Amino acid sequence: MAYDYRWGRHLPFGLANSTDPHYYSFEVGGVHWVILGSYTDFDEGSPQLQWLASDLAAVNRTRTPWLVAAVHSPWCVALALSACHCSCRF
Repeated sequence: MAYDYRWGRHLPFGLANSTDPHYYSFEVGGVHWVILGSYTDFDEGSPQLQWLASDLAAVNRTRTPWLVAAVHSPWCVALALSACHCSCRF
């Protein structure tokens, strides 16, 4: 992917124990930022959701009380709710 070639090596995913540049986290002040990849597998048991569970479990909520998550595009877009085939629920 052109994105990976251009930006992947500059993202802090390795510091967040992520093996994929499409999802990672970092802390600034009292905020733990989570960047999620909408074009990366996010089904039950996927590496991204396993990483997310591990990442959130490691956050010290006393030191870092705020959690903010960002996703580039919607994980599920449908004209009708019944057309949404996402298997995970948040």
